[in-house]
Amino acid sequence: MIKVAFDVGVKEQAGNQIIVSPNPSNGTFKLAFNVGKSFVSDIRITNTAGKTVYSESNVTISNDLTKTIRTYGLPSGEYFLTLQNNGTKLVKKIIIN
Repeated sequence: MIKVAFDVGVKEQAGNQIIVSPNPSNGTFKLAFNVGKSFVSDIRITNTAGKTVYSESNVTISNDLTKTIRTYGLPSGEYFLTLQNNGTKLVKKIIIN
């Protein structure tokens, strides 16, 4: 018997179906997902120096999920929201006012 594993990463599953709003924001972002198949991902926000300022591990992303992320206390500026799954990354730039 031969087993075949289909590892589908964040990009393949989510494509452009991840919406971050509002962007720019005062520190509260909503992530809206519309994906065909659920998957587990790590969520991380880093500053422009690459320092992680927010992280969550093993988040189950499913169809029509909306997730709120609060980043109170961070200075205004540009940050990068990263979803990582099986070595595949999806990065979106976010702005905090």
